[in-house]
Amino acid sequence: MSESRAETTAEDLARWLTQQMAAHLQRDPGEIDPDTLFADYGLDSVYALTFCADIEDHLGVTVSDTVLWDHPTIRDLVGHLTATTVGTQGPAAR
Repeated sequence: MSESRAETTAEDLARWLTQQMAAHLQRDPGEIDPDTLFADYGLDSVYALTFCADIEDHLGVTVSDTVLWDHPTIRDLVGHLTATTVGTQGPAAR
């Protein structure tokens, strides 16, 4: 990865999460609404665990296995992850 984790912003994270969800659903990222519940996209527990592992690999942090249920939209998840991981890494993240 060419970009350091410290340089990740909320916007970068939202874009990455959207791309991951779109790839899983085999849809265009433009079709993914950040306010739509993951469950409405058909997210199941198997993919939720895979998505959690992808988030951990991408950010280099550990996240709860239930983070996608606790923060059930991309917007909610970005807010949580930004506050708990990216937000501690510098002024670019809110």
